[in-house]
Amino acid sequence: RSGYNVSANACALSIFLVLFLALAAGISVRPSSDLDLATVKDLIPGFKGEIFYPGSAEYEKQIKVKFWPLWQRRPIMVVQPNDEADVSLALSLVLKIKRSFTILSGGNSYAGWAVNSGGVCISMKNMTDLQVDEQGVVTLGPGVTSGQAMEFLVPKAWGIVFSNWPAVGMGGFIQGGGFGVNSRSHGLAIDELVSARIALGNGSVVLADRTHNSDLFWALRGGGGGNWGVVTQYKIQAKKEIFVVGHVDVSTGDLKEYFVWLAEHAAGLKKNLGMLVHCGYVQHTCQTWFQWIAPLDNPGEEIDAGVKYIREDFVGRLPVTPTAFEIFRDGIPNPASGGSETLFWSRTFFIPSYNAAEGAQLVSDAFLQTYNQHPQFARLYLELWGGQIATRTADETAFYWRNSQFLCGIEVDVDSTLADAKEQFQATSASIMSHWTTLLSEIASGGFVNYQDWTLSAEDALNFYYGGNLPRLRRIKAHYDPSNMFKFEQSVPPRS
Repeated sequence: RSGYNVSANACALSIFLVLFLALAAGISVRPSSDLDLATVKDLIPGFKGEIFYPGSAEYEKQIKVKFWPLWQRRPIMVVQPNDEADVSLALSLVLKIKRSFTILSGGNSYAGWAVNSGGVCISMKNMTDLQVDEQGVVTLGPGVTSGQAMEFLVPKAWGIVFSNWPAVGMGGFIQGGGFGVNSRSHGLAIDELVSARIALGNGSVVLADRTHNSDLFWALRGGGGGNWGVVTQYKIQAKKEIFVVGHVDVSTGDLKEYFVWLAEHAAGLKKNLGMLVHCGYVQHTCQTWFQWIAPLDNPGEEIDAGVKYIREDFVGRLPVTPTAFEIFRDGIPNPASGGSETLFWSRTFFIPSYNAAEGAQLVSDAFLQTYNQHPQFARLYLELWGGQIATRTADETAFYWRNSQFLCGIEVDVDSTLADAKEQFQATSASIMSHWTTLLSEIASGGFVNYQDWTLSAEDALNFYYGGNLPRLRRIKAHYDPSNMFKFEQSVPPRS
């Protein structure tokens, strides 16, 4: 019944945490390299971008990741291309100096794998081209963040699928699938992708769309970032629309009744209404951020209809009494600010539509037990799927888990400024992993590669993220990256 089958038991996971934290303590060592700036520039004549070394303020800024501040990985250099030609030169550099490398877009990977130790980090943060034509085709560089895309497009009444966190880089977000609060209306970010330009390991830059390198285009839509090459440009089809946003809060004591009601009624909710739920982010509160997508044909009437639907058909039908409720008729469609630096672990998992009500009950019970034990650090994250996402088949793109009603995430979130942050993180993570591992084997169908879980083995992770699409992904990998140049801890390997 479930696609979730993690082989490691709770004891092994606890041991893994201990070893990981011990290893992490050594990652902060500053790397040394005999490759000075002049040497590197000589190796890549014509490179117009910048190269940053340990000790510089810009280097520290570039490699800083949100979720792992206490054991920051440190590459020997950060290479920041200015354009597509620079990207090809950066790839030739890592081949010449025989160093591993990673690709950095926004630096919000849950696992921190956009940055490495002892290798080269290719930062796309300077490739921020952002345009929209009269037909709504958005040209977007891989260094653009979701917040930048929103600030540019929303005032023009254009909408694409935005990440739920403004700081997330669109480069990796799109390749993993890309869910936003507006996905029930739009589909996933990959469903609006028109084309991508991508630099391959052999130095060529190719166009991938439905007629050019169509198998690569298929893999780029849900096959995960860092696997295929370096995307240098996306083209995305936007829609003319405006947003109604807001939130409704309920007590954590009402979570089970609320969550089960939502599971039973989700299929009947209009796809214009999207939502995500944060439990425990505000103490003893489950906060649901919602968004109503209104087409621009008749904006006044559409906004009025959205507000009425939210008040009467959603909030007005809830089986519990809200503790707070607000609607903002023309707000920016993003509830999350990004927060402070934390020590963070999350395992996300899909609950299929056929199992939504039972899954909601089990998840509610498990979270309340976890939250009562760890109210300071335990969080539950819930996204409402369905709608336009489910209109495509599992093999139409590389994203496999289309028949999902919810994406849930159990999270450990420890403020990195606490004196005992590492100890608290280790103890809480081990406890929660032990509690949830068996539960997830009963209800989860798979997981989301956009939310990578560093505690999973490579084999478990690949099956968890890609399901039945993994064999095809491996065949495509063998064609476009036969030497496995683009690799990291949970990357897709080429078929042998």
